[in-house]
Amino acid sequence: MADAGAVKANGGRVALVTGASGGIGLELARLLAADGCDVVLVARSEERLRAAASELKGAYGVATQVVAQNLSDPGAAGRVKAAVDELGLKVDVLANNAGFGCDAPFVESDPARQRALMQVNVAAVVELCRAFAPGMVERGAGGILNVASMAGFMAGPFMSTYYASKAFVQTFTQGLHAELRLSGVHVTALCPGPVRTEFWNAADAGQTLLAHAAMGAPRVARAGLRALRWNKTLCVPGIVPKALVFATRLVPRSWMAYAAAALQLPKRKG
Repeated sequence: MADAGAVKANGGRVALVTGASGGIGLELARLLAADGCDVVLVARSEERLRAAASELKGAYGVATQVVAQNLSDPGAAGRVKAAVDELGLKVDVLANNAGFGCDAPFVESDPARQRALMQVNVAAVVELCRAFAPGMVERGAGGILNVASMAGFMAGPFMSTYYASKAFVQTFTQGLHAELRLSGVHVTALCPGPVRTEFWNAADAGQTLLAHAAMGAPRVARAGLRALRWNKTLCVPGIVPKALVFATRLVPRSWMAYAAAALQLPKRKG
C-alpha cells in the first residue's frame, strides 16, 4: 500500500495540532516533529503552547508556531485559518484533537458548558477540515486525523452530549475518508478508550470506574499516526477497547447504555 507521506520526515511539511498543550495533542505534536514536520500548535493557553513549542524546537529542530485560540468561541476555527495564512504556511497534516466532556446528569448540566462542548467537539472539527482539506486535495497529498472516541460507538448516560459528539466525529470522518480516498489525502478517526490525560479531571470524571481503565497518551498517539499513514478509516487502540467496540455489534444498544451508565456514574460524596 502506498504511503501518504503525510507523517513521514519530509522537509517543509507542516502539521497543525489542536489541543496541543497536553495529553494526546502534545504527544501527536512530538511524534510529528520527530518525523520532521514543522508544527503549528493550537490551544487556549498561550503560555502552555509556548512551553510546548520550545520543547519541540529544542528536541527536534523543527520550526514551531503558536496560535492561541479557544475553539469553543464561534469563529475560532476561521481565526486559526487566518493566522496560518498570515504565516504563509500550507498545512499538510491536520490533527483535530481538541475536545472535552461534561460528566453530569443532563438535566442538571450547565447549558453553556454543553454548548461549548458541541462547538469544540463538533463544529470546530468540521470547520477546520473545511478550511484545510481543499488545499490538501489541490496538492494531491495530506492527512487528517480526527480524534473521536470509543464512546462514539454507544450511548453514554451522564456524558450523553460527549458520547453523541464523538459519534458525529466518527461518522463525519468515515464519510470524508470515502470522499477523499482517491485524492491522495488520508483521513482517519482515532477512537481511543479512556486515556490518562487531564481530560478526566476536566470532565469531572476522574473518579468514575471507566477512568481506571485508561491507556497512556503516547501509545494512543502512535497508534493514531500509524493508522493515518496506512489510511485506515478507524483506529481503536488496545485490546480491551477493541473488544468493547466489537461487543457493541452483538449487544442491544439499550444494554450498552445501561452498562455505560454504571461505568460512567460519578461517585457522590457523603
